[in-house]
Amino acid sequence: LPKAFERFGNKTVKTMPGKAGTLAFWLAVFAVGIGGITQIKKDFKLEWFFPSGSYTKKFIDLNDQYFSEGTAFRFYTNDVDLFAQQAEMNEFTSYIDQISVIKQSSLQNWWPNFRSMPTVSPAGTTHADFYRELWAWFGTSAFKDSIMWKDGRCNSKDAAVSATCDPTQGVAHTQISATLRRLGDGPTRFKTVNQMRLDINKIFKDDSGMRAFPFASNFLYWEEMGVIDTELARNLIVAAGIVFIIICILIPRPRIACIVSLCICMSIVELVGFMHWWGVTVNGITTIYLLICLGLSVDYSV
Repeated sequence: LPKAFERFGNKTVKTMPGKAGTLAFWLAVFAVGIGGITQIKKDFKLEWFFPSGSYTKKFIDLNDQYFSEGTAFRFYTNDVDLFAQQAEMNEFTSYIDQISVIKQSSLQNWWPNFRSMPTVSPAGTTHADFYRELWAWFGTSAFKDSIMWKDGRCNSKDAAVSATCDPTQGVAHTQISATLRRLGDGPTRFKTVNQMRLDINKIFKDDSGMRAFPFASNFLYWEEMGVIDTELARNLIVAAGIVFIIICILIPRPRIACIVSLCICMSIVELVGFMHWWGVTVNGITTIYLLICLGLSVDYSV
């Protein structure tokens, strides 16, 4: 068999037409890979871990088709002086009401319910009076889980304990619950959440992003779509640079070392490009496998 392959190679690949055909073929493969790279997308869903056709996958697909209600999340405020920032809270409420991707029927916002109380004037009260009136409203409202006071006694379920608290110390945290409509792919979900963060930071004039922000456990997975392409490119460049240095050390002939390194780079470019044509997206899982493939391409390059 080895001799048969050698004879075949001598008559095809090693001839001038064979060399030209081989070069043209791999250049075409490389061009297809480049075309795929320009179109490859970022996306990730946890349900992709389940095999197609499995009972769990079918259940998830049917549930999404007929019963999906979107993603429940909350807006949180952290150590915001509600008295001093009433204007910001009003603007914040108006902003939430205008977000098209939020199901308005799911919105549970305590602020407009409190501000609609006739005894609470829109401005002009003192800091202490404001929080006393908020405490009076809080005692009869349906939003007891939406406000956490700085004085821990105010948060007690025991009426005797909460009666001794000092609400004028202010509010530590608040929350507003809502539900997002069904969004599209991963980048759309990330852009939606990130834009809400930027808008809220602008409303509260806060660059830290810790005064007020939206959050849900699913957002942790959506964050990946904001950085995964940059992280993938950075990791591939760093790994390729280290591989090139090692190749130059182990192969003392510069021409050979450069040819081997070029083949490795072309292999990775083609692999990433063909991911698009195979319907594979860029995410944390494929990033790990691509870095493994970079190591494997070194093993079979010389």
